[in-house]
Amino acid sequence: MTIQIYYFGQSSVGYTQYPTDFTHNFFEEFLKKGKLKVQIIAHRQGDLLYYGYVRHLDSGKPIGICIATDAIFTNNRDLFQTFDDAFSSLIEDGSALRFLDDGTTTYNTGLLSDEMIALEENATGLKQSVTSLEYIPLPPPDYSVSNKAEMKLSLEGDIDPETGYISPNDDAIVSALQTYSNVIISKKRVDIERVTSASQIISSQKRTIVELTTQIAELNRKQKQYALVALLLFVIILGAVIFFSINRDLKDNLSKTNGNLIQTKGELYRIQQDNDKLQSDNDNLEQRCDHFYNQLCQKIEEIDTLQYNYQQKELELEEEKNKVKLPLLPKRPFFITKTDFDYNSGRLTFSYVAPTSKTVSFVVKVYEGCLITQTSQITRDILQGEHSIQMYVSTANIDRSKWNTFEVLVDKAIVGGGIM
Repeated sequence: MTIQIYYFGQSSVGYTQYPTDFTHNFFEEFLKKGKLKVQIIAHRQGDLLYYGYVRHLDSGKPIGICIATDAIFTNNRDLFQTFDDAFSSLIEDGSALRFLDDGTTTYNTGLLSDEMIALEENATGLKQSVTSLEYIPLPPPDYSVSNKAEMKLSLEGDIDPETGYISPNDDAIVSALQTYSNVIISKKRVDIERVTSASQIISSQKRTIVELTTQIAELNRKQKQYALVALLLFVIILGAVIFFSINRDLKDNLSKTNGNLIQTKGELYRIQQDNDKLQSDNDNLEQRCDHFYNQLCQKIEEIDTLQYNYQQKELELEEEKNKVKLPLLPKRPFFITKTDFDYNSGRLTFSYVAPTSKTVSFVVKVYEGCLITQTSQITRDILQGEHSIQMYVSTANIDRSKWNTFEVLVDKAIVGGGIM
């Protein structure tokens, strides 16, 4: 069974596809026909059947994954599940697609070709899943039906009135794919549990962060208010101290005046009354100063408590932010950026970029469709920065008329590949 994987969609910069070839003509039509949340749009082109899985992201933009094959899959429920798993992996990987802070899904890049390495890894996993699906060979085209004719079917069939069981509509779908060049398959249950669960977790964490941020802002506002009250109390106490000092000078002047007016009993009595009143006011002022001082100490303790709560909330906020960080991609000794293969000489050349210089052993696998036709293990010195490597591959087992690809692995992890 021949298998080729494509990715296509409508991002913020317009139509985008990887890898790019003539298929964009009907892939763009797939996006226009995909009106529902998720559909499979199948198109017959020569000896290949293109299964186009089209799903609309929460941002409203569509993303498509296509399996080009020379077979017809007989269990379409399993086929939908295989596509759903590949889509979920793209979201969780965070390369071509990603979650926003509110848990909704959107593109992470304008051009899918910018995430070539991640898409190749996704395609490898998808190919492995597809090989386990049940299928029958693709029959010759039925020229009795126009190649523009179209059939629309649902994954779910009729409901059994006795058991209530919904039988799958696989026989009708397989029959339509054998006859029509264009078949649109829809299903009722469109949510993916893996994606929905992750979206709900991220959305919940976002709400928690917003609540903590609001609480911190409220604490900051109260802290400023208490600081203003403390400043006002300080000004009052300072004024009281100044008044007390003036009052003391006034008492001295009254004492001198009392000596000069000792001869007049009436004046002495009046001055004595004034002095008693001032003494009483002074006692009241001292009591008020003590009261203000106690209030100031209490407010300072409250400010210290608020400062401690503020620091604790900041730590909680940082912990919540760390919980939603997506895992980084595993480190690789190098990544392949460009490839070239000469069938006449068997020379394989690929450009790479490496973060450090080191000696690396890697494996080169050559595929004809999904069949491995050749495996080579090589050890080379990898230099830091952008460089290229040449090696030679035997062309004895390579059929140039077939679809041949290769991939390069380090410690069983793909670092790149290409079409031969």
